[in-house]
Amino acid sequence: ISPEEKTCDRICQSINAKIEKPFKHLIIELSEDKTKINLPFAVMLASHIALHPFTNFRQEEIAINIIGHEELSLKALNESPVLNFFYLSGTEYWEKSIAFERIKDPILEKEQYAIVRHLKKGQPHFLNAMDLDIKAHIDSRHGIANQWGALILAENAGLKPEDIDYEFPPTLYFKKLLWIRNHALENRKKITRTQISCPELSVLLVDDDASKGWQQVLELIFGNKIYFAKELQSLDLDEKEFFKLIAKKVDLIFLDLNLPEKNGLSPHYRNGYKALQIMKRECPHIPIIIFTASNKARTLTKIMNEGADGMFIKDSPDTVYEPETSRKNYTNLIKDVIEIHKNYQFLKPFYFGINQIIESTYFKNNLKDKNSWILRARIEERLKMFYGLLKRGFEQTRFNRDTFYFSDKKLAFITLWSILNEISEIYFDKSNGNDRDKIREWRLRDKSSYLIKRGADGKQKTYIDWSDNSYTILNSPIENKSRVESKISLQIAFIIKSLQISKTERKKYWENLYQLNNYRNKLFIIHGDDIDQDFYKHTEEYKDKDDDKSDVVSKNITSLFQIVYLLLTNTNCDLEFK
Repeated sequence: ISPEEKTCDRICQSINAKIEKPFKHLIIELSEDKTKINLPFAVMLASHIALHPFTNFRQEEIAINIIGHEELSLKALNESPVLNFFYLSGTEYWEKSIAFERIKDPILEKEQYAIVRHLKKGQPHFLNAMDLDIKAHIDSRHGIANQWGALILAENAGLKPEDIDYEFPPTLYFKKLLWIRNHALENRKKITRTQISCPELSVLLVDDDASKGWQQVLELIFGNKIYFAKELQSLDLDEKEFFKLIAKKVDLIFLDLNLPEKNGLSPHYRNGYKALQIMKRECPHIPIIIFTASNKARTLTKIMNEGADGMFIKDSPDTVYEPETSRKNYTNLIKDVIEIHKNYQFLKPFYFGINQIIESTYFKNNLKDKNSWILRARIEERLKMFYGLLKRGFEQTRFNRDTFYFSDKKLAFITLWSILNEISEIYFDKSNGNDRDKIREWRLRDKSSYLIKRGADGKQKTYIDWSDNSYTILNSPIENKSRVESKISLQIAFIIKSLQISKTERKKYWENLYQLNNYRNKLFIIHGDDIDQDFYKHTEEYKDKDDDKSDVVSKNITSLFQIVYLLLTNTNCDLEFK
């Protein structure tokens, strides 16, 4: 802000403290030596006064008269911060000798100064015709535009400037924007204050202009502490510790796309796109909404391709005449935040659960055979595939779902179910080769018990049976009529029996597994042998709609994940699923 702008605003503040009602006339006399009050400064001051948001009143119209000591020159006009100032109705320039020339009033028969006679005519000043010289503000326009975006965000949330613990720039350019905005809002319905109802939501703001109103406004909207990237970086953490802290503290990231190289984070964050790539790689469980002034379609395409979950276009001065569009932009942000937060609240326990599985000592050490490394790698792959499909389930377009009848959530369930095959390979020692038609004996690798055993009569026997929505472990084997080697649910139920859990917990896991197996057998892609006649009586479109109503897919995914977690860590999953 230039010293001249600061001086003008201080004068406005002084007027605000001394005057309580609108005034119709303003006279500014230039200094004769031009060192104190010259014409460009007088025009700037007059414009400030005309546009200033006074506390006790608002200037609807004002007649402005500037008195100088010489004729108005073209050079002085070109230096003016308002190009068409003296073309506006209600603005006049007077040479002093002419302004105070005494003229006889033909009606009153009294002499009056020429300027007094002029003032009585009460010429209004049409403020909306003011055309600011953009050259005078080009260096600060980006910063002011950013602060303008923060102020409009606050207004759309029902906040007032005085609610915000931040002093917005008292420049002529900013005051002009405020004047237009206030007049554009005259006929609009009053906005009531809104606050996002996500009390557990904590937000990280990565924006070099965060301290210029954005952090303060967002804290008022969210009702929570907004973490500022530079504040966290001041803790002197290395990048690994930095992301560990983010993973623990943050539920949502707002990332400015126009980051400079020196932004307080790390040399790796050369710009917003690079920051987005790194953050999504290190914290895929945290949603990122991009803050940008760009409304170009290719910007949205590019950031979504890099993993962003949404985009908020900051209001620019160019939209000052479009308050309804601005309001809709804010409403869409709130809807996106609530929806994205809800989706990630469902996803987050699975992300942490997968990491706990991979880091589990039991998972790392329970693979003893020569192929242990490949089995572990396959399981890790499947777990990541499962999470990716589950995440994509929330991103699935209505067009794909309604037109092609597939469900990413169901594909996620199928992928998670497929891990049970790897788990079976981990737990069982399968003698006589791997060809299922030749397999005669399956025994747990700890040699504790048999699932399938060759009987004295040469027939294949099994120690497990199923009925009444659950499973039974037998003391004496029965003939393997169910072909246990082809029934993954029977194999998993037998493994669960061997784990160190209570009878009550085992019963619950078995009941869930039985129900999940029935669900799996009726899926359109990999249905099993145990299907009833009704399977062929419905289309996939019908079945998908039926599942969506009860959210049965999400419930089954959670139940199956808890079983997989138990089998790979030998402990119950204590994560809180939404």
